[in-house]
Amino acid sequence: MNKRGKMVTRNSVNKKTKMVSALFPGSAFSALASRNSVKKITSIKTSKKMVSALVTGSAFRALASNNQSIFPFSRTKVQFANEQFDLNNEYNPSSSTFVPKQTGIYAIDSSVVFGPTVTNQLTSISMNVLVNNAVVATTLKNFVPTAAFSVKISAILKLRAGDRVEIIFNANREGQIFQSELGNQVFTAFQAARF
Repeated sequence: MNKRGKMVTRNSVNKKTKMVSALFPGSAFSALASRNSVKKITSIKTSKKMVSALVTGSAFRALASNNQSIFPFSRTKVQFANEQFDLNNEYNPSSSTFVPKQTGIYAIDSSVVFGPTVTNQLTSISMNVLVNNAVVATTLKNFVPTAAFSVKISAILKLRAGDRVEIIFNANREGQIFQSELGNQVFTAFQAARF
């Protein structure tokens, strides 16, 4: 039974595994999801019965649910309030924070669609993955945009149970983080999975 009081069965986990594979075809996430998300640990023999323990896979995906204003030279925590799935109840959509329950190696991935208010001017942005308020990965981009554009960051990190993972965005121009661009081909998204 999970924290939400729902019975966790192999069938329900297999459905979630297929969903993760479909959302991330041809990626590390797909490879992770194709493995058994629920692994049966060896049965432990007690004096009265056999006890089987299950380990649930860890993966989530969340999207931006609204556009978000960006002010020049202001570190902004990106909001991902539209939770698509969360296999192990580790993502909080109200705070846009991922807190793993198990120590392990995690693939962290995020994309942001940013549109500066004024285009055709040199624009500098940075996007960071923070773990416990410390920057652990950064993407920098400097160019002259003619329209909204996307920025991506990926990292493979060793996380401890209870670590807080967040995405921070900074730009030298005023603008907006959009939910998506290019006819919904690129989304402002935050996702992670444990190896």
